Amino acid sequence: LQHTTDTFFARKYWELYMSQAVVVSPGGVGTCDEIFEQLTLQQCKKAPTLPVVFVGADFWRKSLGFEHMAGQNVMTQAEIDAMCFTDSPEEGRDFIVANLKARLAAQREKARKVSPKREREE
Repeated sequence: LQHTTDTFFARKYWELYMSQAVVVSPGGVGTCDEIFEQLTLQQCKKAPTLPVVFVGADFWRKSLGFEHMAGQNVMTQAEIDAMCFTDSPEEGRDFIVANLKARLAAQREKARKVSPKREREE
């Protein structure tokens, strides 16, 4: 059993380690397990915040009830707003691209603040 548990953890870890975004299609308990794992790690600041796109807006909004969770103070509205619920591939793509561009801009700004000497040299 230990080997199976270790393999399962490793698969889940590496599945998201190099990811730049998460796209979730309608699914069952296993799909919910995977996305809740990522959302939990993001909420606890143990994993980078990735853009999350839920394909099948009506399915996911009814199935997950994030608004109810926010009302119970177990997640924030900002966390919900950082997700995209859509039926449009283009909307999902645009959401991911916008998030990745914003992350890159923030990283560049942070690097600029860390090394002001380098900026003066340029």
